[in-house]
Amino acid sequence: MIPRSTIRTATTTALALFLVALVAESPLRAEASVRDQALIVGSSSVFPLATAVAERVSRMSDFKAPLVEATGTGGGFAQFCAGIGLETPDVVTASRPITEEERTLCTNNEVTDIQEVFLGRGAIVLARSWNTNFGNLTRRELWLALADHIPQDWKAVANPNALWSDVSPHLPALPIKVYGPPPTSGTRDVLADIVMEPGCRSFPMARDLPSDKQTALCRHFREDSAYVEAGEDDEMLVRRLVNDPKALGFIGYSTLARNEHLLSAVSLEGVLPTPETIATGTYPLTRSLYLYIKKAHLPLVPGMAQFVKQFTSKEAIGPEGYLTFLGLIPADW
Repeated sequence: MIPRSTIRTATTTALALFLVALVAESPLRAEASVRDQALIVGSSSVFPLATAVAERVSRMSDFKAPLVEATGTGGGFAQFCAGIGLETPDVVTASRPITEEERTLCTNNEVTDIQEVFLGRGAIVLARSWNTNFGNLTRRELWLALADHIPQDWKAVANPNALWSDVSPHLPALPIKVYGPPPTSGTRDVLADIVMEPGCRSFPMARDLPSDKQTALCRHFREDSAYVEAGEDDEMLVRRLVNDPKALGFIGYSTLARNEHLLSAVSLEGVLPTPETIATGTYPLTRSLYLYIKKAHLPLVPGMAQFVKQFTSKEAIGPEGYLTFLGLIPADW
């Protein structure tokens, strides 16, 4: 396992010195570069932010814009931790911290010197078309709609709920259809942690189960048409919701911020996502956003250091930074 000390968290003020030191220290600095642009993988929620930074680097320098791919947080870490070498990504963006399993994968493949950078906060939004009226949802109701099995007479049965009104009479008599992230997505992990498990544990039967059986019951999403895995492209999901106005979909707050003329957020536990509710954590689906940087690649990849420096600058992630207009909530909001 990678010791915690080798995944160091950088502050914005310390970042310039950090980048200089990394380039000087890298054991691979003498190798010739075989890539002429940085490769960034990871979170679909951070994707629009990373793309904006990559475009800024290209406009403000002679470097090619870094290539940014939305692989999902889990998929990004799998590629990032595959080894050292320019066939692997340089940076992974993440909508959650690296897990112990991912640390182990990294260290097993000699990716043992990683810089963690906290960018700020974002949120997961349950979005709907403006053409669909939808009231407030609780985590218990969401779990009853999305879980593969639910309690009935102190037994776990296949989820019979077909309409939202089957879940609760205050909800509309519309078919349950929610577009959501695939298993490789950090968004899926966050939903399991802060929606599915709390909703599940509101039932005494679930709380009484052994931990392994409770996990299997609580975190398992439906595999029928009520829950549709929608991939990592939030912009494609926006188009799906516009074309399928009776459906709901989980997207990043940054995507909602760019598409408020098309979509609105469903209230969760009586709270709507706003910069204030996300910054204070009162909105239930708030999360932290990160960069993880592969130290050994900095001297080899043109534009990589400039990408990291730009992404963590006050110009980008400060209270008046340009990424706030894409939905990033700065740490010092």
